[in-house]
Amino acid sequence: MADINYLLAVSKAGKVIKRYFVHSLSLVAAVRKKHPDSEIEAFDVSEYRMKFKDTPTIIASGDYFYRVRCTESGQEWGSVKECAKDIGVPVKTLYSAIARKNAIRGRHYEKLI
Repeated sequence: MADINYLLAVSKAGKVIKRYFVHSLSLVAAVRKKHPDSEIEAFDVSEYRMKFKDTPTIIASGDYFYRVRCTESGQEWGSVKECAKDIGVPVKTLYSAIARKNAIRGRHYEKLI
């Protein structure tokens, strides 16, 4: 599998509606075909990979694939599913708590892009 080098953020009316992690900017054309009336921004994430000595764990688009951090402890997880399993709650419960900024078992969680 090729290294992920770019994050493509597709937005409409200033709100990100989809994220894609790709290895080449040549894939912007394919994303543009899927979202012809949206704005696409590209971010270089190769520096992130070098800083942490591995590729980002986010390899697909969609909300269940973003990284998660506990705001109280600073601990980070590679996905909502991984975090939910670690703290012992259903994925949907954690996803909802992140979206609503509610606490789970006395701790708050936030998504990282």
